Amino acid sequence: MFKIACHSLTWGNYYKDGDYPIELVLKEVSEAGFEGIEIFEPISRLGSPQGLKELLDKYNLKLATLSGNLNLSSPDNKDMEEAKEKVRFLNSLKIGTFMLCGGWIKSISEKTDDNFRKFSERLEELAGFAQEMGVQIAFHPHLGCIVETKEDIERLFKDVELTGLCLDTAHLTAAGSNPMDVIKRYSKELKLVHLKDWDAQEKRFVELGKGIIGDALSGIIKEIGGAGYSGWLVCELDETRRTPEESARINRKFLKDRGV
Repeated sequence: MFKIACHSLTWGNYYKDGDYPIELVLKEVSEAGFEGIEIFEPISRLGSPQGLKELLDKYNLKLATLSGNLNLSSPDNKDMEEAKEKVRFLNSLKIGTFMLCGGWIKSISEKTDDNFRKFSERLEELAGFAQEMGVQIAFHPHLGCIVETKEDIERLFKDVELTGLCLDTAHLTAAGSNPMDVIKRYSKELKLVHLKDWDAQEKRFVELGKGIIGDALSGIIKEIGGAGYSGWLVCELDETRRTPEESARINRKFLKDRGV
């Protein structure tokens, strides 16, 4: 039913100096047993769409999506231009979803009506552009951003029509929201799913089954399927105390052991 992908973010944060080839990531993701990959690297590192497709084909992988970022505001609009470049890249490969994070804030006091309005306007501008290119924006609620909780999602989605949702199991859990509630409320808006676990004691993201969500992930995945979603499930891990490949294998085994 689902297609299972791995996120390249783990490699990007593991090799902090950026000195790693994209091909290494593709090789290790493929060997870990995934069907696809979500790539977060900047557009400047991706080469041409055709060149990336050839590398993906070499390792028998599909591109699930690219990751992008949009700030709460941007005087030079460079974040918007980078996001639009990634949308064009996806369009050329006929990939229909773009994962977008953003709206970074320094404190909860920035969660004002005015900031929500400004950010929703930026989101809808990008979503409108993407729609013209045959691409759907899947917005990712994230710790440290203006949209973190179920209540924040409700606040934002009152003002957007073209923007879809990327559900992240661990970010919602860490923010004190139940992913099941979000799935039930926003099943129609659900365009992408990120799977990871949360260590509440150490306050860090961990491999599937290594945190407080644990086996409840099986029920969450079942709920996602029941809501009519049949797209990519992306195993994402911000950082690892192992190696990226080891963490990827742990995540894939967790899902395989549960029939996913």
